[in-house]
Amino acid sequence: MPKCPMHSPPVADVLALGTVTSVGNCGGPQIPYRGGRIDATGPGASGVPAPDTDLATTLSFFANAGFNKVDSIKLTACGHTLGSVHHGGFPTVMDNSTVSPNNTQGAGHLDSTNAGFDIDVVEEYVSGTGQRGGPLVTSFNESSRSDLRLYESDNNTTMQSLAKGGTEGFFGTCVDLLGRMLNTVPANVRLTDVVEPMNIKPVNVTFDIDDTGTAILTGVIRYLTTATAPTSLTISAGSATQKTTALSAQGSSIFGITSFYPFTLAFPSTSSNDSLPASLTVISEASTSQTYALEPRLFFTPSLSSIVPTSTVNSSFVNIVAALAPSVSSPVAVIAFPTVQEGTLAPKMMHQNVTLEVVGTKAGYSLVGGNATLPTGLMRQLSVDIVTMVDGMEVVDAFNFVPQI
Repeated sequence: MPKCPMHSPPVADVLALGTVTSVGNCGGPQIPYRGGRIDATGPGASGVPAPDTDLATTLSFFANAGFNKVDSIKLTACGHTLGSVHHGGFPTVMDNSTVSPNNTQGAGHLDSTNAGFDIDVVEEYVSGTGQRGGPLVTSFNESSRSDLRLYESDNNTTMQSLAKGGTEGFFGTCVDLLGRMLNTVPANVRLTDVVEPMNIKPVNVTFDIDDTGTAILTGVIRYLTTATAPTSLTISAGSATQKTTALSAQGSSIFGITSFYPFTLAFPSTSSNDSLPASLTVISEASTSQTYALEPRLFFTPSLSSIVPTSTVNSSFVNIVAALAPSVSSPVAVIAFPTVQEGTLAPKMMHQNVTLEVVGTKAGYSLVGGNATLPTGLMRQLSVDIVTMVDGMEVVDAFNFVPQI
């Protein structure tokens, strides 16, 4: 029996990646990202000081995470270059007078460019201009001036030093400290090397069988560049080749500009196994090529699978069909789906095995199917792996998304 593969990334890794991309997308520096964290299985000690927390207790929170006083001041400045403090969440910081028709949430910005990651929070504090360091410095309630207590704890030496270092120095400091924060893990956890994005990456590439019984391979090539993307790419797999052009819509990120090249390759119907190609080649206009492995021995079939709401409130029927070559047998579908966890916004990933049985044949493949009834809540984030064992080795078609009806 194949084991349940754990392909879903830990929520801790997702949160770390979210921090990296948020800082970068708001105009800040690129923080090197490493993966490999593990999720907590229970609550830890509370680690976030409140606005009215005294200085000694605040510093103890930072010390427990490995940061000294100077680190604590710098890390607070890095974190408070973005965002606002709202009356609804912190009435002891922002009083009723902050609420108005033009500011219904009673928001007080932490600096004058609260949507941009920059040095303004430091410079405005040191110079006494703009937001002067934000509401946690200037609050009407002295006991809620937590940032002021921290900044003044070394007579403003650290904040003045940050200001003198300019944007380059501030960014370097934030990369170091935010990186340390993200990479603080239990002693038994070993993070990966720095993860760099692939310039050319196949996305949502999957075999399927169309209505005529023809096996097809569909997907998108994501092309990342800091220059001009090629007008077209040539995609080939086995005897099938297609020249495809980019979609008009592009994406952008801290890593560069992304262009997307959709493709569909068709293969003649066959009665023998292993006739579908085991690799996909992408050739650019400069004639450089990259090749990626495919798994033709078993694959999830999107056109034959579906998610359908049931008559029971908050549940859905998940129907899974996969194609299986004669050279493999006994596959299992493993459904990964998120469920709500009490006390946290982060979902918990659950896994359920579904036994697959023969339901027909197409294009020389056996069709195997199974089903499960699952909670509807986060169904759009559900994914399916098809897994089996071949000669003692696990064979997996992973991260497949089921169409919703």
